Amino acid sequence: MSERYYTLQASLPPLPFFATAVRLPINEARLRQRTTLLAPSDRNSLDLAMELVRWRRQLPESGDQRVARLHRRFIQECTNAELKAFVDFRMGLRAVVAALRRLRRHAQPVSGELMGFGHWDAIIRQRWHQPGLGLEYVYPWIAEARWLLEAGDALALERLLMEAVWQRLKPLADTFPFRFEAIFAYFFKWDILARWVEFDAGRAEVRFAQLLDEVTGGKRNTIS
Repeated sequence: MSERYYTLQASLPPLPFFATAVRLPINEARLRQRTTLLAPSDRNSLDLAMELVRWRRQLPESGDQRVARLHRRFIQECTNAELKAFVDFRMGLRAVVAALRRLRRHAQPVSGELMGFGHWDAIIRQRWHQPGLGLEYVYPWIAEARWLLEAGDALALERLLMEAVWQRLKPLADTFPFRFEAIFAYFFKWDILARWVEFDAGRAEVRFAQLLDEVTGGKRNTIS
């Protein structure tokens, strides 16, 4: 397996920092072809994780129940601790931004409505009235994100969140070279880069509500 993973990582072109990139160094079709070198269990875990937290708008059928089922399946089937930790980080980011949107509207949590998936629903509810939701030690960007929400600066909010995730992924390649951890880090960084390159900054104000739905990973009438 190590030789295949060495071959896979060595075949991947370097990724520029997303905020300065103008094009993708490898397209999605070619990137997906590389996954044939992954062990079946790792490929399955990556597919599930990408479906859960990749940086793109959820499909219309992707409601709370479907995401909850997918999340439970991921937890059951994924055996890689680093990937589980990253997905939890992303699910938490999604829950925090959704909570900030609700706070912006001065809305309270509704009984029976999910505030996040996994353990994040209970965490957000318990810390609702704490400054920064009591989570600034995990997500130090919360205060800035709340300010950007108030200012209606969708593009800056998108960049802030993307950079937080990018920095979370960055050490994995150095810590786990030529292993699955470095591979999945590359895939998720590529995903951020792809979304940034295709984002039309000139339409940021028009797309503000849609963009917030994308970064929370759900429809506005679900986790919002």
